[in-house]
Amino acid sequence: MDLCFDLKDLYHEKTQYGDYVAFNGSENFKDIIIKILDNPRSYDLLEINEIRLDFDNDVEEEFEYIKIEKSWRPAKNNIQYEWFIRYNHFINKKEALNFNNWLFASATLIGKLLDEGHIKNDSIIRDLPKIKEKNSYAWEKSGGKLIISKEEKKAESLHQKIYDFVQDVIKDRENAGTNIDISDYQEKEELLQNLKQENDNLRSNIDNLLAVIEKQEDQASQFENEINILKVEIAKQRQDKEEQKNDLKLFFKALFPKFKLLRPKQFFQQLSFDKHSEEHVKKLSVIYDEVISKKISIEKIDGSTKAEDLNHWYQFFVEITTMDVHYPQSGVYDHQWSGGVDAKSVQKRIPSFYICKVIEHGIVSYYLHFGENSSSLLENYDPPRFDPQKLT
Repeated sequence: MDLCFDLKDLYHEKTQYGDYVAFNGSENFKDIIIKILDNPRSYDLLEINEIRLDFDNDVEEEFEYIKIEKSWRPAKNNIQYEWFIRYNHFINKKEALNFNNWLFASATLIGKLLDEGHIKNDSIIRDLPKIKEKNSYAWEKSGGKLIISKEEKKAESLHQKIYDFVQDVIKDRENAGTNIDISDYQEKEELLQNLKQENDNLRSNIDNLLAVIEKQEDQASQFENEINILKVEIAKQRQDKEEQKNDLKLFFKALFPKFKLLRPKQFFQQLSFDKHSEEHVKKLSVIYDEVISKKISIEKIDGSTKAEDLNHWYQFFVEITTMDVHYPQSGVYDHQWSGGVDAKSVQKRIPSFYICKVIEHGIVSYYLHFGENSSSLLENYDPPRFDPQKLT
């Protein structure tokens, strides 16, 4: 039976603060949307076609959602929706909205599979390969709805294919017919013997062909099993990666509950891949204690620097110790013969977090940002602002 998502429960609104998509659905449905947005390529039950998952806007931001929250105000169409997704600005509205259609169709299908017990909520990614083995799914936008349909995969045996082929050959011969008048008994006997020999040869060829096909089927089955094992392993790794990412978010929220992230996805990606991430987090712990516990102004914290060309952001740095190695002029490869290498411990100062203090509706908030190419991004959030008249 076909599933559908009514596009009346979806609304796009563009503002100066970003693009918003408001929608209706249960809290479980909202949670599925979050899972897919965090890692869309791992939830590939529906063909994504020509939809790109990464969009670049005019300040080279990766297409991503900023947050998903409960909606407390009507949208511009005066309809109150239950939830909203806040994205950064869409540079290509058509592609972005097409992605959202795929997103909500995928969430609808996954929700149905969860309700029917085909997959489990804590192992969705790991369970998807077995679903894709049995069925294939298609989706389309039609009549103001997103329609999702299921097709059962039927694996046709190669034996069946060759049988059908032989049957077609026999039918062709029967339909061809003959007008041969055989009156002589000896000619009739010779014709029968020839037909018998031709039939024996045909059977022998078919048996040989079936033996080859059976061997190829065994090899194909072995390859298919190996591919399925690899798919399961990849799904498991994706599931583990998602769980690790969620653990990192929970860990960070537990350590720094009063800090907000300007770009959560980018923040965790950049921080987790940085080789000095431990030093950065230690520095942030000190900053958090001084700002939140001791209530010291950001600009008065030791080491804070006003970010260049920005009005409200301050940048911090961390001191790291590295080994500075100098080889003799005689070359790297003969250093053991020419007195060894000159190595010494040196202190280096590397960029760390950006922090900005914002007052939202009378409440003081502190926003963090981390990563390369920050200047062009922060210019557009100097300071981060939220329009109280919009979906937020």
